[in-house]
Amino acid sequence: DAIKGGSLSNGKSLELFPTILTALAAKESLSYGKGQLSGEEYKKQLINSLCSSRWDHHCVIHLTSMFRDVPVSTDELQFIVDKVLRMFSKLDLQEIPPLVYQLLLLSAKGCKRKVLEGIAAFFNQQDEQQKVEQQQNSESVELEAVIIPQDQLRHVEGTVILHIVFAIKLDHDLGRELVKYLKAGQQGDASKILCPFT
Repeated sequence: DAIKGGSLSNGKSLELFPTILTALAAKESLSYGKGQLSGEEYKKQLINSLCSSRWDHHCVIHLTSMFRDVPVSTDELQFIVDKVLRMFSKLDLQEIPPLVYQLLLLSAKGCKRKVLEGIAAFFNQQDEQQKVEQQQNSESVELEAVIIPQDQLRHVEGTVILHIVFAIKLDHDLGRELVKYLKAGQQGDASKILCPFT
């Protein structure tokens, strides 16, 4: 409820969650509703429930950081990464770099390609949206402001690129995945790969 309502002021209350989930997963059997579930199934149910619920945008960074300490399966990790990537569009632009940093650290568990594709797709979408807005502004003098100023977008993109470079220094597999992603993009529709961000 604190996550949905945005009353989670800092990540301190989430620090115990990974320990609790790990302890639950170790249990052979737990009562759930009218039946029994194994500890691993119960943990999976909790993660599924958490990722299926609405997250307040103030909690996304804390939750992403928290999931780094939770032992998860590949499917659970993919579900978590999908949820975090969908949250990008709901955040202020200035909140994106710290979230990307936490997401890159989370990618050490897997889903490296999905994380890189999601980050690149988000910034490609922002660049396209900005082009459209600039064209509309040049056609209509009455509209004065672009929703996201280009210099602010470039600053955020630069910060995210620095986070990616730093993460690659920590995780060389992430670097290899980035190179594979860029090479694969050259084979198909290059417009999805070639944008100001990449």
